[in-house]
Amino acid sequence: MEIIRKTYWGYFFILMVLTFDIFGQNTTYQFQTGAFLSSSGITPFWIRSNEYGIVPLESQTITFRGSMIRDYNSFSEKDSNSFNKTDKLRQHFTKFKYGYGLHAIINTGKANQLIFPEAFLKVKYKAFELYMGRRREIFGIVDSTLSSGSTIWSGNALPMPKIQLSTIGYAPIGKAKLFAINMGYAHGWFDNSTPLKNSYLHQKWFYLKIGKPTWKINLLGGFNHQVQWGGKIDLPYKLSSVVDNKLPSSFSDYLYLVSGISLNYSERQKKIDPSKYTSYDLTNRVGNHIGTIDIGAEVKLKNYNLTFYKQSIYDDGTLFSLGNISDGLYGFSLQKKPIQRRRKQLYFQKVVVELFSTQSQGGAFGPEQAIPQIRGRDDYFNHGQFINGWSYSQNGIGSPFILPQTQINSNLPQNYIYENPIKSFTNNNRVKSFYSALSLGYSYYIINVTRFSISKNLGTYRTPFDPNVKQLSIMNSTSYFHQKSNLSYKLMLGYDNGKLITQNWGIYLGLQKVLKR
Repeated sequence: MEIIRKTYWGYFFILMVLTFDIFGQNTTYQFQTGAFLSSSGITPFWIRSNEYGIVPLESQTITFRGSMIRDYNSFSEKDSNSFNKTDKLRQHFTKFKYGYGLHAIINTGKANQLIFPEAFLKVKYKAFELYMGRRREIFGIVDSTLSSGSTIWSGNALPMPKIQLSTIGYAPIGKAKLFAINMGYAHGWFDNSTPLKNSYLHQKWFYLKIGKPTWKINLLGGFNHQVQWGGKIDLPYKLSSVVDNKLPSSFSDYLYLVSGISLNYSERQKKIDPSKYTSYDLTNRVGNHIGTIDIGAEVKLKNYNLTFYKQSIYDDGTLFSLGNISDGLYGFSLQKKPIQRRRKQLYFQKVVVELFSTQSQGGAFGPEQAIPQIRGRDDYFNHGQFINGWSYSQNGIGSPFILPQTQINSNLPQNYIYENPIKSFTNNNRVKSFYSALSLGYSYYIINVTRFSISKNLGTYRTPFDPNVKQLSIMNSTSYFHQKSNLSYKLMLGYDNGKLITQNWGIYLGLQKVLKR
C-alpha cells in the first residue's frame, strides 16, 4: 500500500510541474516510469553510470520522470511592441531567441529522492548563448553518446547550477569556414552535501576545428580548465591545509585562479598577505585546478563517420613536463551515416572502443621527494583542501571509472586526508580499463545498445590495492517504439563481477511517452 500511495503522489507531482506550460508551442514533453531491481540491492554499474545522477545507487526502486524542453524560438513582435517597426533596436531584439527546460524525477522505494537534473533558461544571439540553471553537458573531445565518459566532465553526476556564456557548439569563423571555435566561460556552485560548504566552480574551455565542413578530414584540439575554489569546511577540528577552515575567496584570489597563476614565487608573495594562505596555497595555486588537453580527428567516408580522440589529464603541473602523458582517454568511434531504413532490417549504428588509463600520475614521488619541477603522485580527483574531491552530489563529475570511496568494496584499503579522520573522495584513482559499446537497430522501432568494460584497479599511491583487483561490468539495453500508441518500452540488463564493487546483476523496466506541441 505504501508503494501505491507513493506512486500516485509521484504522478501527481510531475503533472503539477508540467501543467503550467501545457499550452506551450514547440515544446517537447516526456513522461516516463520504471523500476530498478537487482540481486544485491545495488544498481549495476553501467545502468547507473553517466546518467547525470538520476539513477539511484540503491535498487528495488520505482522512478517517475517528467520533462519539458522548449528549444529556441524567436521573441514575438508582441514582446517588442514598445519599439517602432522602423526602429533598428527592435530589429536587433527580434534576432534574440530563447528556450528553457525542466526535468523532474521522483525515485521511491529503497531510495527516496526528488531530483531536478535540468531546470534552465537560455538566450541565443547568433552563434552565442547565455544560460542559467542546471543542464546536461559533457566537456572534451569525445563520442557524446556511447563513450565510457569524458575524463573530466562526463555526465556522471547531477548537473550543478551555473551561469554560462558560450558558443553553441563549433561556430565557423569567416566566410571560408576553414576554422570553427567552441569556447565558453562559466561560474557554478557546488552542493553542500559534504562538510565543505559554499564552494564555487570556475570553468572555461576553448576548442578549435580545422577544415571546412565539406572536407573529408577535420582536425580538432583544445583544452578545458576547471577550478574548485572558495567555501568553508564545517568540521569540529581544523585542517592544517586551510586557514581557519576558510578557503581563499577574495576577488584577487578569483583573478589568480582564472589566470592559473601560481603563488609559488617570492615576488608575488611579497604582494599578498601570507597569513591568509597556508603552505598548501603558497607552494601551489589558489583552488583545485584540473582539466584535459584534447586532440582529435573526424574522418568522413562514403557511408561512415570516424572519430579519433585523446584526452590528456592535468592536475598539478605534471603534464607540463610530460610526466603523465600516458594517462588519459584514448578513443575511436565508427558511425554509420543515416540512410532510409526498410522494415524488418537489422542494421549497424555505431561502435566505440576506448582505453582509459590513470596509472602513471607522474610517478610515485611528489615534488617534496624529488625534483620540485618534476611533480608526481597527482592523486586525481582527490584534494587536501577540497575534501569532497572532484564530485557533486556524492558522484564523481569525471570518468565513472574513478568511483567514490563510498561505492567501492569496504574491505579494500581506505584513503584518508592526511592524518585527519575524514575520507578522501576516492581510494582508487589508478585505473586501467578497456571499454567498448555497440549500437544496433532493427527497422525503425528497435534499438539495442551493449556496453562492456574490464578494468584493473591499483588504488592510489598512498593506499595501494592488491594487483588482482579487477572488475567486469556489462549492460545490454533494448528500446522498442510502438508507433500507434507513441509509447517506448525499455529493458536494461546489467551484470558486475569482480573485487572492486559488489558482485551483482540487475534489471530496469521502463515505459516512456513523448509529446510534441
